Amino acid sequence: QSELSQRMGGLLGSLNKMSSITGSFNINIVNALWMEKDFDFLPEYKQVIKDKYKAELNLSDFRDHSDAERTKINAWVADKTFNKILNLLPEGSLKPSTLLVLTNAIYFKSNWQEKFKESATTSKDFYTSSKVTVHTPMMTGWLPATYFADGKVKVLKLPYKDKLFSMLVILPDNKDGLPELESSLSVETVYKWTNITAEYPRVDITLPKFSMMQKIFLEKPLSALGMPSAFLMDKADFSGITGKRDVFISSVIHKARIDVDEEGTEAAAATATVMDFGAAIDHKPPPPVFNANHPFIFLIIDNASSSILFMGRLTDPTIQNLD
Repeated sequence: QSELSQRMGGLLGSLNKMSSITGSFNINIVNALWMEKDFDFLPEYKQVIKDKYKAELNLSDFRDHSDAERTKINAWVADKTFNKILNLLPEGSLKPSTLLVLTNAIYFKSNWQEKFKESATTSKDFYTSSKVTVHTPMMTGWLPATYFADGKVKVLKLPYKDKLFSMLVILPDNKDGLPELESSLSVETVYKWTNITAEYPRVDITLPKFSMMQKIFLEKPLSALGMPSAFLMDKADFSGITGKRDVFISSVIHKARIDVDEEGTEAAAATATVMDFGAAIDHKPPPPVFNANHPFIFLIIDNASSSILFMGRLTDPTIQNLD
């Protein structure tokens, strides 16, 4: 546990320092705790959160002013994500029984190492399935990138400015192949793709412009991943926070937005975990062709650590859903 906190704190610190060092991009990862002012939390827990995760510690009055506290937390998230993530906590998500809210926000903005030309962007077909197409702006260009193909998938690693971060686009060869690709994902395959080394001076790239946002309630997915007891009043054990088995997680709310265009990428995400109190061009062969004209997976990664900052799927670039 202590090693995990040490390493996570080190990673967060190194990522946040990068913006000020290069000035060519903006990355901001912040954490905050909002604690019921009349409840006793273990001093050692607060110290670890403050020292290792650099989290803000805030005293809140959920018991008498839960909705006012919700407004305050939403304003904090909006500020840290440059107003990309609004209204993270919906009305009614905090109650007088709320004991603790943990918030995490991440914001990333960077230009590509080499930009797409806006004049080359034209409306083209994007196959939402092998039988259905939509018309959408598609960026095209011969850009330096890392490329990999194995007959089932094509992987493009497109660098951002200074090559400290990259967007990884994983495109199944089959237009209907996204479900199979997702089911085959593993730590090992993603790590292999994030560390591909076949760099090309030019790759013939076609990639849709897109903007998308999604809010996800993570209680069921996290339970399915192996932590169901955390959400059960009579089985949760967060004694490392309070010294007793008297709290459980009532909700985990995640909201993310990403915008990809010719200049580069702007992305933001925020997560809130709510805990309640309970009784328990060269003269060479032609460049590789990467035509992302059907559903794919994308990741934004830190090249030094292979850490995934953002991960998502694009199935229809015409659906923005930015509310």
